[in-house]
Amino acid sequence: MLTRVVKLLTLNVQELIRQYSSELHLSEDVVSDAVESLRQHAVSRLSADTQFTQTGVATLHVTLAGQLPPDVCHFLYHHLELKFQ
Repeated sequence: MLTRVVKLLTLNVQELIRQYSSELHLSEDVVSDAVESLRQHAVSRLSADTQFTQTGVATLHVTLAGQLPPDVCHFLYHHLELKFQ
């Protein structure tokens, strides 16, 4: 059953890629890369949200400008204490 669902989702994503490729006059590879980037971002957000819910630790993604090597990536972890009145 799960295999069938995965196949249907894959077909739907491929159709979505074809449709946007045609409408935007972009290659399917460009649209596919954009869809994959969105998928990865969604998975990352879900993971961060789950971590925050379970531990109270928030994940902040910081983009630094200037003369930094492109592979530099910093992750900041900070325990948030929220007080509601």
